[in-house]
Amino acid sequence: TEIAKRLNAIIAQVLPFLAQEHQQQVATAVERAKQVTMTELNAIIGQQQQQGLQQLLLRESARKMTIIIDHI
Repeated sequence: TEIAKRLNAIIAQVLPFLAQEHQQQVATAVERAKQVTMTELNAIIGQQQQQGLQQLLLRESARKMTIIIDHI
């Protein structure tokens, strides 16, 4: 895809400036990313959305409790 091509181009430009150890870490991460399936990606996105929703609900509950306490 176009996004993958652009990301690879950016990585290729930045990689030479990294320490050898970090270059290896990036190479390993890129290889792992190439192996991620759409099913895995969708599962990760779903988990992040669920976590975001939970955080939003917790913040809203805390806000409501503050309002209730302020009125006591």
